[in-house]
Amino acid sequence: MMFQYKVYILILGNLANKTNFRSYVSFHSNCAILFSMKQKYFIDSHKALTGLVVLLMIAIYNQWTNTTAWLYLALHGTYGILWVLKSNIFPDKSWEQEISWGYGLVNLVALSLYWISPWLIISQSVHVPAWYLGMCVSLYIFGIFFHFTTDMQKYIALKLQPAHLITTGMATHCRNMNYFGELFLLHYATQNSMLN
Repeated sequence: MMFQYKVYILILGNLANKTNFRSYVSFHSNCAILFSMKQKYFIDSHKALTGLVVLLMIAIYNQWTNTTAWLYLALHGTYGILWVLKSNIFPDKSWEQEISWGYGLVNLVALSLYWISPWLIISQSVHVPAWYLGMCVSLYIFGIFFHFTTDMQKYIALKLQPAHLITTGMATHCRNMNYFGELFLLHYATQNSMLN
């Protein structure tokens, strides 16, 4: 099941006893309920929704013939689907931590800032030259390659040798090639919306 909920009961009347701080107990009058979920579910949900949100923007602004908007939908919508696949096939351990619903909603709001670029492209009816669209596709492909290849290497290397520094393959010359790939993805998205 994609969303696994855990109910944590905080024993407010007995905070001094740390072994009982987070324990699964029945409801009492001195208990508060906190619902939590893995951080990756909030991130994955946002990534999966991106294609639908961009398509909705195209419909709202009647931009059915805007090639730039459609290319943005194809690239960023595909990225969202690929992200969810990556998250399930070779997950990032840092996104596996449990977070509260409140913090998860803050994550969703912050991630929604990524939708400013498609909104600018679609609401301002931005049309860019064909050479520029080609450059965006190239940046996207290189970005996906660096980002996903590095994440997969990290996943497998840490599975085989936990807690070891990765110094081979994509990490030979730089430890953060995945972020380098994300910069390519971010560049195509922001530059595409700024060119008018």
